[in-house]
Amino acid sequence: MIIMKTSIILKTISKLLLPFMMLFGIYIISFGDVSPGGGFQGGAILTTAYLAFYFISEDKNIDLTKWVKFEKVLFFLLIIAGFLSVLSKDVYFTNPILNDSMISKRVFFILLNLIIAAKVCVGLICIVESFIEEEDDGF
Repeated sequence: MIIMKTSIILKTISKLLLPFMMLFGIYIISFGDVSPGGGFQGGAILTTAYLAFYFISEDKNIDLTKWVKFEKVLFFLLIIAGFLSVLSKDVYFTNPILNDSMISKRVFFILLNLIIAAKVCVGLICIVESFIEEEDDGF
């Protein structure tokens, strides 16, 4: 394992920007159904925030198998969300709630964006972590 000393400037700037990055990612996820953005973009922003925190932290031990299992659970939830609408309205990825009010549609899309964002975030973290592990193994 390669141990690198992190710059104090990088640590300070990352600690200052981390809450804003997370807030911006959550904003993009929350309003992705009415403005540009959504689950994928918000998940990528949250991954950037996580990686900034990862690179300035002292403890860099991540259990990749747990992250991969969590990603599989999120993928399963995404498939279930799609099939719920098939069972209720015979159309894939529409609002499965039989009440067609604007509030129920918005709630469904926000929940769908949250699942997609979590899946993207965890997937990108797994990809970067696997690259880091391969580099540490000397390949």
